[in-house]
Amino acid sequence: LSREQIEKILDEKGIAPRTGEPANDAELYRAGLVILDAVRQLGHPRPRIQMEKRESANGTVEVRYAINDGPKITVGRIAFKGNAGLTEKELRSAMKEIAPGGWFAGLRGKNVFTEETFENDRARLLDYYQSHGYPDARIGWAATLEYGESLRRWLPWPRRERNLRQAVTIPVEAGRFYRFSEMRVGEELRAQARSQNMNAALSG
Repeated sequence: LSREQIEKILDEKGIAPRTGEPANDAELYRAGLVILDAVRQLGHPRPRIQMEKRESANGTVEVRYAINDGPKITVGRIAFKGNAGLTEKELRSAMKEIAPGGWFAGLRGKNVFTEETFENDRARLLDYYQSHGYPDARIGWAATLEYGESLRRWLPWPRRERNLRQAVTIPVEAGRFYRFSEMRVGEELRAQARSQNMNAALSG
């Protein structure tokens, strides 16, 4: 992240430190957390940040954030553990935030695991289950495991590289499968429908 990008992110969150204002340690700490979260969203799950404060004789404070991105580790595969009920292909297709197998996933940031992206996909998975006959489905918190992956690079010269990737395992419990076998309409509802149809005909 460039300095300009960091300043823009903090400004959008409304916590950008302003010169000439009283120093607020809580706000400065929050700014550091926002910076860490922005780095994680770029595929660096273990960033570190250190805030350094230096007070001058004229009563002003200089604040410096020392940021260490840590290794870039993106998602390589997703698996589901438990009684899934549906196929893994179906469940992966329901995930929109974390989709390492999608087109240009790396360029679109779809191969990065964060708490926020998983929570969004978790809600999508629950909706998918409920719309496919599993109203009691449960989805637990995902576990991540790092593994090495060997890749062949051709530029600027042919070589093999070993990169760290993440394997994401999502615990699921589909529960009972339900389907409609018969629908019955009560007489009260029938009468109400007839009344509405009659009113519509008269108004027309």
